[in-house]
Amino acid sequence: MALPELNPITSPAAWLGQDMARRTAEWTSKLSDAEISEVYDLARSLRRKTEDLLQLSLADASLPLLQERLAELRKELLHGRGFAMLRGMPVEEHSLEENA
Repeated sequence: MALPELNPITSPAAWLGQDMARRTAEWTSKLSDAEISEVYDLARSLRRKTEDLLQLSLADASLPLLQERLAELRKELLHGRGFAMLRGMPVEEHSLEENA
């Protein structure tokens, strides 16, 4: 029985680790101080609303500064390389609940 002919995968999600390691600027971005503040302001607001994170929905959240960037990241995750990294969140300065 002959094996089927194999064609190269050409999807943006077909990447090799060593290639991505050389191209970190393509998939890594740093949050601004204003964006970080927006996230933690929202976290504090939501925490006052409920202690149960599972009771929250997208309708509870508003991130006007990050909205466009998050939409682009979602598109990249679903239809692009499949991953991205946001840097800059000072998680060590905040509670586990705020970080969640």
